[in-house]
Amino acid sequence: MGKKKSQIRKRRKSYEKQQHIEKQSSLPAILQRLRHADAPIRQAALAGLLHSSRFANGKVPTDLLHAVRDQVASKDNLLCSITAAACLGEYLSNNTSNNDELTAGWLILFVKRLQDCIEK
Repeated sequence: MGKKKSQIRKRRKSYEKQQHIEKQSSLPAILQRLRHADAPIRQAALAGLLHSSRFANGKVPTDLLHAVRDQVASKDNLLCSITAAACLGEYLSNNTSNNDELTAGWLILFVKRLQDCIEK
């Protein structure tokens, strides 16, 4: 009886793991890298995003902006936060007329994070 329950648990874990992998693989590559557990990979993705002309010209999906916002607000790696803040600053400097409410929210987050960096 115990062996059968163990096998069921293993199959359930395997199924849940497979579902998680499929969910992650459906994300665009840049989002996968921005949400990666390794900080140098996140920073490299942010640096690439910063130098991307597509990001500067305003053709940015909101889920990508949310991923950058999460990196700005993150306090676990200051270098990633600084790079994400640079990305957000670049976006705000080039796209202030698209959506005023969204821009105001990003600007508030940007200023708060800069204050946190100054305090450190």
